[in-house]
Amino acid sequence: MQRQNLPDFLRFLGASAANPLRFGRFRPNTPSLRAVDSTAARQAGIVGLAARLEKEMTMNKQELVEHVAAETECSKAAAAAAIDAVLSGITDALKKGDEVRLVGFGTFSVKERAAGTGRNPATGEEIKIPASKSARFKPGATLKTALNNEK
Repeated sequence: MQRQNLPDFLRFLGASAANPLRFGRFRPNTPSLRAVDSTAARQAGIVGLAARLEKEMTMNKQELVEHVAAETECSKAAAAAAIDAVLSGITDALKKGDEVRLVGFGTFSVKERAAGTGRNPATGEEIKIPASKSARFKPGATLKTALNNEK
């Protein structure tokens, strides 16, 4: 499948007319590629890539591990262990019903939902909804300021 007119972003990424799916500079799931317009990918005939570009931009755990490893100049294994320890500590505290306050970042807490009744939309039958607990996060002032300041 040869394309004569590849969009500029694909040429920048190292793709060629002979092989538009081969990227020399970036992996397809990097943030740089996800920020690219998916319409251009669709016009180039790369439907799978277009769908991937349209996906909501999120950071997964592996990307967080890579970021922490790069920022702290430690191994990925050490960064993964540190992240796992932090998440485990937050989870354990929340299981006990405690609040976890990270000054400047935010507060993790447990919210209890009361039992209630609802309706099955298909049959209209009344059903009982059991009481449950869920985790809540309230951002701190420093995090709010960082998110709202455009730099």
